[in-house]
Amino acid sequence: MEKKDFFKLIDKHIPLSTQDEWDNSGLQLDNLKADIDKVLLCLDVTGEVIDEAKEVGADFIVSHHPLLFSGLKTIENESVPGKFIFDLAAADIGVYSIHTPFDKVKGGNNDYFGNLMGFTEIADFTSANGFCKYGDLKKATTGREFLKGLKEIPYFSQINITYSGDIDDRIKRVGWCTGSGSEFYMEAKENGCQMFITGDVKHHVALDALESEIILVDMGHYGTEKLFPEAFKKIMEVEEEKLPQLISSKLDTNPLNVL
Repeated sequence: MEKKDFFKLIDKHIPLSTQDEWDNSGLQLDNLKADIDKVLLCLDVTGEVIDEAKEVGADFIVSHHPLLFSGLKTIENESVPGKFIFDLAAADIGVYSIHTPFDKVKGGNNDYFGNLMGFTEIADFTSANGFCKYGDLKKATTGREFLKGLKEIPYFSQINITYSGDIDDRIKRVGWCTGSGSEFYMEAKENGCQMFITGDVKHHVALDALESEIILVDMGHYGTEKLFPEAFKKIMEVEEEKLPQLISSKLDTNPLNVL
């Protein structure tokens, strides 16, 4: 399909106008082609992802996290993202990123994450920050039993889970924010949540949450957002006949390892 029409379809379902001021969603790097036949979907653009895009013959990469966050004054081959830009341009592969709009949109990261946990009825926080969601368990249980149950679900089975608070406390309402959202833990408590799940929890935030008597769970930035390719496909499936071929990256781009 024509490249410009592909961008219009994305914006139709995931409007760029909803992005936060600090974000840089949208076209990151154009290519010289008028049409797009294959698109590689990924969480992050890395050197390995670029190689994968070449191998599958992708014309464009659609990532969740932007390739470019701040203005560039110099593009150097030895820098990141400079070396990525040179590599992509040489292969005539473009990049489009859809970040905070995808976190907020219905069916996006946060809704999809909630569905994976088994919640069928999902609500927004009353603060309307656009990111955070919550769901009620059918039956109250302990935080420990809830997390143990999640570990039996394939998506969560390989995620490293850390927490602060007493996970033997009983919970009925769970809140979450995929990516990095630990600053919203008090909003979670104000919305009646006994547990709040996110990623990138900082030491002092965990200490504060401990004193606030809410179970704060860290599943990692990557762990809570690696679902992006499948969630993107799900939202765009209504346009399936018009779309180029969408290929989910098979790579694990989590930069953190565990001994």
